[in-house]
Amino acid sequence: MLELSPEEYHAFLEELADYLPNLIESTSAEVEFSGGTFAFLLDDRSFPYPECSAGLDSLTITPEGYIIPCLGCRTKPGSTKPAEKYVLGRYRIGSENFLDSIWHSSSVLKRFRDLAPEMLRGDCRNCGELAKCKGGCPIRREIQSGDMMTGPDCRCIIRLVRRVR
Repeated sequence: MLELSPEEYHAFLEELADYLPNLIESTSAEVEFSGGTFAFLLDDRSFPYPECSAGLDSLTITPEGYIIPCLGCRTKPGSTKPAEKYVLGRYRIGSENFLDSIWHSSSVLKRFRDLAPEMLRGDCRNCGELAKCKGGCPIRREIQSGDMMTGPDCRCIIRLVRRVR
């Protein structure tokens, strides 16, 4: 999987922060940017504070029909099935209240819902931005540290921002 390094991601966000206000002013279309987890560190007027929506207001259904908490739980390259620990079920057409049942009874979704920033371990625990970023993405924290409760998110640019300022 290709992903920007923290330095490349920081440079991208800086460029976007410079360009986004002009884009918003030059169009009548509604422009929303929610993909920049740590972009608020560069410009908190243009970029929202991140919110993990897994289990709170959304689910993801993959093309193969697997129901997972969020896009971050997708399959690894070359695989068509997400990691078993994130599979909430498989979508079935015509099954009444199937998604409702998953929504209200899933222990996986409960795990996401119960995440609280003050429970985080690692570098996030004493960070001054924790109340705003909430530790970033739980899945990326797990990818980085092997544990959803130990930060930082691998896209955290706090050290880079502090170095630049």
